[in-house]
Amino acid sequence: MRFTLIALISAVAALAQPITLSPRTVFSPRPLNPPSVLPDFEGWGNTPAKRAPTTNAERFALGLTPLKPKSRRHRGGPHSGYLSGGTRVRSAPRAETSPLPPVSVTCNLVVKDTDGLPLGYVSPTWNDYGEYGATQQSPVGALSITFTYPADSPSQLNMVANNSPNSNYPYVGAVTGFSSDSSDLKPEEFSYVYLSGTETIPSGPPQSANNAYRYASGFDGSAESAIWNYDPSSQSITPQWINTDGNAYPNYIALVDNVFILTGDTGVAYALGDTKFVKFSCEPVVVSQPL
Repeated sequence: MRFTLIALISAVAALAQPITLSPRTVFSPRPLNPPSVLPDFEGWGNTPAKRAPTTNAERFALGLTPLKPKSRRHRGGPHSGYLSGGTRVRSAPRAETSPLPPVSVTCNLVVKDTDGLPLGYVSPTWNDYGEYGATQQSPVGALSITFTYPADSPSQLNMVANNSPNSNYPYVGAVTGFSSDSSDLKPEEFSYVYLSGTETIPSGPPQSANNAYRYASGFDGSAESAIWNYDPSSQSITPQWINTDGNAYPNYIALVDNVFILTGDTGVAYALGDTKFVKFSCEPVVVSQPL
């Protein structure tokens, strides 16, 4: 009994601890990004932000569920007083249990430190390389994301950026970093990925795909988009990159010189620049529906 009580207290204490940032290998400094973007790249500032999808056609094109139908109150009619039931029979067949419908969530991404204290919201803007990293204090105009998942499996999700700077890359995905030795995020491996705008990419190991970073820099880093896991009870959103061999290791989110990266070894982030480790959570927003 005493052992059980001690174990329970230890478990509760462990839950109260901040995120453990391990492992950490000491690496020599390396550049976070290429020296410059392509000479003919004109920047993202001239491209207006895309509005949130407001029709079913737009939502279907992004792999989202349809809008919820508006409830309309029945006003009656010439047959409004009739019974609505059908002809009574001796026994009716029992309805089979239907699968749960998919769940669609729209929210702002809140940035928190490793102790869970809010630092702000992810901004919808990109830097010149097409990377996310800017934050803001107000939810107004912050990055708005939408994702849909089976009710029993909120994992390997694609997140649509409703106000992406460029509609060609509407997903919040990840792209292999310039100084990475490989596309495998794991301990003792100098590898990292940027959070960038991507096209939709099938879940699984990284592959060559269109993304904002490649468009701006000319470097063809392999990418993934279905990397997000969602916890409906805590609203936490965590990344999970799949390595080239199909294996997966814990991922750490770091804000390095105002660029969000993922890595499997925290020492990588420190070697790339000024680093703060963070985590994401979902702050749901109400989406207005067209009449």
